[in-house]
Amino acid sequence: MLGIIVKVPQDRGLAGVVEIRSHSSMVARGFAVASASPDLAARHGNPRCDPLRPWGHPPLGMYRLLAQGPSPTGCEIEYGRQLLVFQPETGKALEAEAFGRLLLLVYAGPAGEGGRLRRTQGGVRLDQKAFDTMLAALAPDPHAVLSIEVLQPPSWWQFWRRAATTLPLAAVAPKFSVPPLDEASLAAQLAQGKHLSRKAPARQQDFASDFDSDLDSSSSDTSGDSIYSGRGGNFGSAGASGGWNSAAGVDSAGRIRTAAAIAATNFAVAQSDASSQAADDAPGGDSGTQTSTSY
Repeated sequence: MLGIIVKVPQDRGLAGVVEIRSHSSMVARGFAVASASPDLAARHGNPRCDPLRPWGHPPLGMYRLLAQGPSPTGCEIEYGRQLLVFQPETGKALEAEAFGRLLLLVYAGPAGEGGRLRRTQGGVRLDQKAFDTMLAALAPDPHAVLSIEVLQPPSWWQFWRRAATTLPLAAVAPKFSVPPLDEASLAAQLAQGKHLSRKAPARQQDFASDFDSDLDSSSSDTSGDSIYSGRGGNFGSAGASGGWNSAAGVDSAGRIRTAAAIAATNFAVAQSDASSQAADDAPGGDSGTQTSTSY
């Protein structure tokens, strides 16, 4: 299981950094952009690049790899040779599903003027070296989780650490911003037919601090303290192309199904308590025995 941590400035005005890890080992470090183009966002009714809405900055939170595949012919000048599609798992990323942000496209592509990384249409762009290293690490095990979080300076007591270097962004606007070659259309095309099983959401602190055996076992174990949790829709394993099927009557966070489960549990507990009370009240019943249920 590969872990990809993208750390970005709060205002998204500069490039951020990316750390790629396998278990507790650092695979690579590099630069990343999680900043949408203000011009494109304004043209699509999102002038503030609101992360919760389409064409805004990629929302903070956790994502899981859903699909990957080659860029369409002729699109390498914008996206590079390979595209990865991630599905929201937690945080603002999951909230944004209610506004139609169901997928996150991750790619590389040529740099802009002065070697600066270019903005996106709402996805994440990595520098080419970090992206190539990530692809190589995914080859033997195509499972990954990605976190987008705010870049924080070292704490006062971390005297051995230096603040991460951030870089200016290129001024050139993203290309191919209309269907079928825009980010959203390409992500939907790659995701068509692919489904990820619902698991417990990854815990941010565990993800950011260490990729240990819990992360590996989560891909096959959904019991106990599994790091992935329930979400709306039906999902299976990641692959090269796919689509979306949402379970009827269940929202993006699976709240309706969860509420139903709680109601059923409460009903069963009430029935059990009623049966116990009836037994105690019956002739010969043991009135000194009490049954309690803790939640």
